[in-house]
Amino acid sequence: MIIRITLESHKLTQIIEKYFDDGGCFVATNYTSAEDYKEFMKNVESYNRYSMSPQRTKLKEKIEEDIRQNFINYINNINSNWKTELFDYQKIIPYKDIIFRNIDVSLRDELENKRLEFGHFEADSVVSCACKGKTKACLTVLVDRATRYTLIRKTASKTAQATSTSIVA
Repeated sequence: MIIRITLESHKLTQIIEKYFDDGGCFVATNYTSAEDYKEFMKNVESYNRYSMSPQRTKLKEKIEEDIRQNFINYINNINSNWKTELFDYQKIIPYKDIIFRNIDVSLRDELENKRLEFGHFEADSVVSCACKGKTKACLTVLVDRATRYTLIRKTASKTAQATSTSIVA
């Protein structure tokens, strides 16, 4: 199981790195109670035991939400000793609302990460700069993790609707 946490801004990445350096979701003190920590660990063990099943899907959602809440608790408990290269206790305070609104937690199975089977795609968007009064151009890029098969489509914009329309077309 691979944990992926993303935030809106790349400069906030140091906060995520520090969170994992400090033990991340596997540190009991970031949970509301010892029981919450024990339940999280039990869910992780169960998740790793189940293969593709409805129970695994439900556990995945629960684990992702637990990690999200754990990260929020971590941010709320930062004290004056906390520091990264760009941030310290005082500098992170204005970013808390941004972090809480934009945190995204997702789990990736090790099978997907090992790239053993076709069908696990990664997607990204490429947006050009608007030059000399022209509108921005946008590309949607899909890459299969196993075969590296790449699909590139011109997209009307970077919106979810335009992206999904270009992929299906």
